[in-house]
Amino acid sequence: MKFVSYRIKDDVVHYKIFINIENHEELLIEVRYKTLNGIHETLQKTITNLPEFPAKKYFGNTNPAFL
Repeated sequence: MKFVSYRIKDDVVHYKIFINIENHEELLIEVRYKTLNGIHETLQKTITNLPEFPAKKYFGNTNPAFL
């Protein structure tokens, strides 16, 4: 999984993520923070050395320097 870019629509950030799948398929998906955090929480159940997921920021979260 690799972060590609983001877009802001109606003050909501949508992250574009590139995913390689085992059978050599590739996907480009667009998801919100909550979805990415949910994926991370699921992966933590089976992968023990994952880095911490960035905390949610409520103010200034659409600032390009932050994103």
